[in-house]
Amino acid sequence: MANIHVDDEITLRWPVMDAADEMFALIAANRTYLARWLPWAPDHTLENERQWIKGRMQVKVGGTCSPSLLIYQGSLVGLTGVTSKDPLNKSCTLGYYLAGAYQGRGIVTRACRGVLSYAFDTLGMHRVQISANPANTRSLAIPRRLGFIYEGTMREVEFLNGRFQDSTSYYMLASEWTRLRSMEGEVKRPIGPTVRQALHDQKRTP
Repeated sequence: MANIHVDDEITLRWPVMDAADEMFALIAANRTYLARWLPWAPDHTLENERQWIKGRMQVKVGGTCSPSLLIYQGSLVGLTGVTSKDPLNKSCTLGYYLAGAYQGRGIVTRACRGVLSYAFDTLGMHRVQISANPANTRSLAIPRRLGFIYEGTMREVEFLNGRFQDSTSYYMLASEWTRLRSMEGEVKRPIGPTVRQALHDQKRTP
């Protein structure tokens, strides 16, 4: 299965065991930041990373995930991709993390567009969800920017940093993705979140 070429700067690659050391080094260098939001980050080891890669290689064969190594200008800077999939209901979640030094450049937003195209067009998903801690404003800016619709906040659903914390979810349907891409093609540029929300509201108006 091929990698995803997002644009001239960004490619999403399938993880391979030879990348384990580099992937672990990225996590170790950003552990303090990642540990604020990801429950596995504080104690993540190189062996954990190898086991994760092994699992991704297995589900790759089954066609239940997406390329996830986020390569920016030739360097590994994070991960993004389908993190879980429900084949029966044709739904999945989209997750991501990015090294602190590369934040604020729109890298994850651009990469997620590639993942969405893959999820809807290649995996045949009907629904994609993004969830994050309500306090993680950078992370939640991604689905808003992409045109996802707010679904709700689950109370104290995740045990993180010694206490139960909430999780906020956004979703996008395949029909909405198709419609938004069509509109973007007409105006020759990405549509901002305000226009996306207006399109969504118009669609749901009786």
